[in-house]
Amino acid sequence: MHGLRISLLLLALSCAAPPTTSAGCGSPAETLCNFICDCWDCADERHCGYHKESAVSGAPFSCDFELDDCGWKDISTSSYQWSRDRLSSKFWGSHSHGDHTLGNRWGWFMATGGHTMKSTVTAALRSPVLRDAAATCEVHLHYHSWNSDSPGNGSLSLQLTAGAQTFDLWQSPQRSSLSWQRAVVYTGRLPGEFQLTVSSTWEPNTQGNIAIDDIEFRHCALSAPQTGCHAGQVQCDRGSCVEERSVCDGTDDCGDRSDESSCEKFTFCTFENATCNWTSTWLKVNGFSSKPGRDHTTNSRSGSFLRVNDGTATLVIPGIRNQDNMACALVLYYLTAGSEENRLAIGYRNTTSSEDNVMLERVGQRAEVWLREKVTFPISQEPFQVTITGVAGKGADPGVALDDLIWSPGCVLPGSQTRDTNLEIQSFPSLAEVRSPGKAACNTIPDGYDFGGDIKGWQDVSIGVQRWSGDIKTFPEEGVSGHLGVTHAEGNLLTNAVILSPTLCSSIPSCMVNMTYSFNSGPAGSLSIHVLDSELRTHAQIWQSQGHSRSWRSALIPVGERLQPFQFVLSGSVDPLPGGMWGAVVKSMTFLECDKQASLDDIGSVTCNFETGLCGWYQDQTDDIDWEQRTLADHTTGNGKYLYVAGGSRMDRGGKARLIAYPQSIDSRSQCLSLYYRIGGPDAGTLNLFIKYDGGQETLLWTVSGTRGNMWHHESIPLSHPAENEYQLILDAVRDGSVGHISIDDITVRFSPCAASTHCSFEAGTCGFTTEGDNHWWRQQSLQAKPHGGPFFDHTLQTVTGHYIIVDTSASTLPKKKTAVLTSGWYNAQPALQCLSFWYQLGGSNSGTLNVYKVENSGKHQTKTRLLSMSGTHGDSWHYRSVKLQSDHEWLLKFEAVGAGGDRSFIAVDDVHMSHHPCDEAATCDFESGSCAWTNTRIPLMDTYDWDWTSGAALTTKNSALEKDHTLGTSEGHYVFVDTGAMHAEGSSAWMMSEHLPATASSCFTFWYRTDSPDRAHLGELVLYLASSHGLQPLWVLHGYHSGDWQQVQLQINSTAEFQIVFEASKGSHAHPTTISLDDVAYTLDLPCNAKKTEKGKSNAGEIAAIILGVLLALLCLAAAYLLYRKRKKNLNDAPRVSNHSEAIDGFDNVVFGEPADATSTS
Repeated sequence: MHGLRISLLLLALSCAAPPTTSAGCGSPAETLCNFICDCWDCADERHCGYHKESAVSGAPFSCDFELDDCGWKDISTSSYQWSRDRLSSKFWGSHSHGDHTLGNRWGWFMATGGHTMKSTVTAALRSPVLRDAAATCEVHLHYHSWNSDSPGNGSLSLQLTAGAQTFDLWQSPQRSSLSWQRAVVYTGRLPGEFQLTVSSTWEPNTQGNIAIDDIEFRHCALSAPQTGCHAGQVQCDRGSCVEERSVCDGTDDCGDRSDESSCEKFTFCTFENATCNWTSTWLKVNGFSSKPGRDHTTNSRSGSFLRVNDGTATLVIPGIRNQDNMACALVLYYLTAGSEENRLAIGYRNTTSSEDNVMLERVGQRAEVWLREKVTFPISQEPFQVTITGVAGKGADPGVALDDLIWSPGCVLPGSQTRDTNLEIQSFPSLAEVRSPGKAACNTIPDGYDFGGDIKGWQDVSIGVQRWSGDIKTFPEEGVSGHLGVTHAEGNLLTNAVILSPTLCSSIPSCMVNMTYSFNSGPAGSLSIHVLDSELRTHAQIWQSQGHSRSWRSALIPVGERLQPFQFVLSGSVDPLPGGMWGAVVKSMTFLECDKQASLDDIGSVTCNFETGLCGWYQDQTDDIDWEQRTLADHTTGNGKYLYVAGGSRMDRGGKARLIAYPQSIDSRSQCLSLYYRIGGPDAGTLNLFIKYDGGQETLLWTVSGTRGNMWHHESIPLSHPAENEYQLILDAVRDGSVGHISIDDITVRFSPCAASTHCSFEAGTCGFTTEGDNHWWRQQSLQAKPHGGPFFDHTLQTVTGHYIIVDTSASTLPKKKTAVLTSGWYNAQPALQCLSFWYQLGGSNSGTLNVYKVENSGKHQTKTRLLSMSGTHGDSWHYRSVKLQSDHEWLLKFEAVGAGGDRSFIAVDDVHMSHHPCDEAATCDFESGSCAWTNTRIPLMDTYDWDWTSGAALTTKNSALEKDHTLGTSEGHYVFVDTGAMHAEGSSAWMMSEHLPATASSCFTFWYRTDSPDRAHLGELVLYLASSHGLQPLWVLHGYHSGDWQQVQLQINSTAEFQIVFEASKGSHAHPTTISLDDVAYTLDLPCNAKKTEKGKSNAGEIAAIILGVLLALLCLAAAYLLYRKRKKNLNDAPRVSNHSEAIDGFDNVVFGEPADATSTS
């Protein structure tokens, strides 16, 4: 039988109908999907590969895939395809934080997975038909590319199809990363219809995935018609306005080419036929044979342009004169990409000059798009010569390219384009002479940068209409010395001005920068600082402007620890609204505490209760959010301090808060870290503990997530050190859930081993379990399952990225009656009653037997007792087992897999837990010690939220949860609940599911519920389902009812197949929130609700003794009463008696599976 999860997923997917693009206001077809809202509700711009705006971020003309696919369609020709998915589904493999939009597992994206075919395959995702993109159009795309085998085995690309031609716009770098990355792609002017295609290509037999999210179209709409234009603008024939500098610049900025229609006085060289009779060593190519796949002149593959992709090339234009003493200006389009060693330079000199003057220089790689530049030459009475030199870095592709040289009316080019014999051509030095090849050398962090008319080695890499200049003197006040500021540029794109610092080697954790700046702009302006990793080329924002002011302001910006060479990226733009002084200026940057490391004696120990500070811990300045110090119900005193990561803001979703310990000396090879943690809320996120040695890679030691009852929990984590000199610990709180908070307190490091773990999810390791026998158990995740297969997903996370422990029981690996044993560490004696619980899966054909043993060590000998035995096959489903434990001596646990000669079979175990309380019966729970075997599910499209578990006493802040439960009727009692006010949107739901229960003709299920709402007319809903291989059957529905008190429900259940009970709480359309609570759920197998249940172990001994005594008295006193004696003797023989085995497994009453007789041996 296929797993219930798969059936429910297919059921959910079958309910979704694809939307269509239509204009409800009757707009003509040519206005659909043109980035302009012609309908009042923007209906003409729906499902265009974007919607009017993102409901999450508010970004216009964007698609976050949260509601639907925005009209993107998979057009793949193989089984390797794109699909809309989320983190909890089978296609997703490696990203630990969720989608890009929400940053959690509830968010949606488009994804592909690895494939097992024998040839390379491509999955193609195509947009709807789009129309009329402006020359400034940008496509922003967030993507995730991860490969478990090799970074080069998968690639992502974006193609443009316009008319009969298709060409590449962008290709992802050959790099595998667990983080989301951003690509910005420029389409150029696209008249008429076009489509975009996102292609994912994978090599055969590779594991990994590619995903995209948050596609945004910026500056793609043509300018709207205006009644009049501002000063410095001209009006197009279609009524829109463009800047005067856009006239006759070779680009259709108007959208009707009216800005390019009266250009007779300009001289154009488009390289379509030749190089205009100029001396050139550039290579003339077209888009069919060379990147970028299209020229600028015609925006087609057949158009020609000049290119250099190896070495140096020059283009010499001699004999130029000024017309009537007018300035001569040159507009040109260039491209430089593929290498940081690329260089483009324009030189000028006249007959009186002894050397070339560099009028323009561009070094490094910019965007893979045609960029506009304008150079105005000095007015000269003598002829002058212009030399354009391109230098391509080694292996650069496409290198440096040149197209469309446009000379202004002030330039007179000789009719005979021959070289001026009076001018000696002096070529520029090669790049190797002006810049070292390979990686740029890094510099130690200086004291600071004082931008007093000098950019201090920073490099402007702007490509748009604004750039950085080191000589801004008029803002925020008139001054003698200049400052670093944003000014006008001659680019053709509406991008920010960007400038890079020199490459700095590294920084220490305490490093900060104090920046003095002034920023005043309209609403479209911005000012920010990013850190660029010079190795990975990834950006991380560390600061952005807050507010606007013409006065000088100071910002203290954390930089934190940077182990790799890095650069600061200063990004700014100014929106110069009329009637004001506008600008973005940086006066100075001063570095603080970046040049030396504090000694360990000064910074304290890892052991910390956070009452007086962070001890030997510090905040990671490179993370997204910070740990906060709080004083409210801490663990140490109840009124002291602890560290806390808030989860109230949806803007923090996906963010990390990292707390890092200063390097610690290894004094003992075996240590134990003890900590207390608290997770409040149904799905606050994930708390991880990492370790790294001598500055190396981080290794996960421990992880926890999910509902934890908003109470303090204790955890002991082994630290087994290798021979390295130092180690660091990292506590990492990830906001990848929906709502809630994470807290830590009382961290202690002991110089002795930890006791054996009482619970293990196998997410961070094997928790001290070891393997022995004829075959081995190993830790695995479904994403990287071995050929024998394994569970479809783990039980803990319910994803293909989650881990479990597994053994191959196929006949070829574990022959019949051979064993593989998984053994825990030694546990201390536990005289009080405990409960061992775990989830297991028997898969494949004839998978064998799973036995569970307890081994006690009395000191003189060891006693081995079989607790459980399971066999058979359970398809794709995880099944739950529990059994009582009690021991007067130290003991250990053994899981024994016994082969049965199966085919592609396996036995898997997950979520092993030893609880200090008795076991609960199946589907029965009072929630006092946890949620028993009831679990939150993570089924896409159907479950988007989790049930929370708490008590009134655990509520540290006022919220919608109840103060008293039903079981105890006090604030100490626990229950589960859902607050619909915290759900994402209308229709959101939370599922809680029981373990698997056997088929039954008639069993009784009872529970207590309560609904509370400030508005009795709420539309919240509670539904109880019976889920089996026959589908999802609703048994009971509560809709919009305000109980205000605990209410009991009894239901008679019958099912011909194995089943699970599901509670679903969902959010209605009403604005008022509802709290839906459950407590005291109980299931009685094969007994009607109105029948009286006989208590287990109840004896008739007293009644039997009375009958015997009466019989004896009758024999002694009344010999004549022989017939009465015989009658009573018959009653005695027919009366029920106590079974010899009634207490054989006392305390374990699992009604799902029969129990084996005890098998006890002594060694």
